[in-house]
Amino acid sequence: MFLKLLQLQTAPNPKDILLWMFDHGVNTTVESYGFSPDELLEISTQGTLSISKWTSKLNRSLILEKGHKQYFTNLNHAAFGESRKILFLNRGVDISRPLSAQNDCFWWGYQNFNDLKKPYNTFVRIVRGYKSSNKNKIEHAKNNIVCSLFDQPLSNSKIIAGVFRESGEIIDLFESK
Repeated sequence: MFLKLLQLQTAPNPKDILLWMFDHGVNTTVESYGFSPDELLEISTQGTLSISKWTSKLNRSLILEKGHKQYFTNLNHAAFGESRKILFLNRGVDISRPLSAQNDCFWWGYQNFNDLKKPYNTFVRIVRGYKSSNKNKIEHAKNNIVCSLFDQPLSNSKIIAGVFRESGEIIDLFESK
């Protein structure tokens, strides 16, 4: 989401997109780099040039923080092992398209992704770090193709983690206390 924020000037409706991003926690990231979410909201209504100047400032701040640029440069949209049995991603995948044609589906999700009943290509397990519903229960994850390792709300500080076999089998899922 942060990478998309750096491209806000290209959005057809920047204020609406920014409000959605704020609802999903990017305002905290904006503050962590020393910027005001309220100021950004105001800038989002001032047109492409103003937004572009702001995103350039944010990008410069990113470069000044040791390791941050390298982190974002190496951030993958999706990852998988040699067996291609487990797909790791942020939020979702469009099962009607190949991996190479996913575009933003990895970040923004895909409709009815939670209801996936059969493997996607060779992937028998899809592990993601975000689910927009608060119905994510760790006990149900072992029986589903989709395994979500995040529990709403965004203020939740617990960590959900998993250990998987290369075959896609879940060895263990656990939540921090």
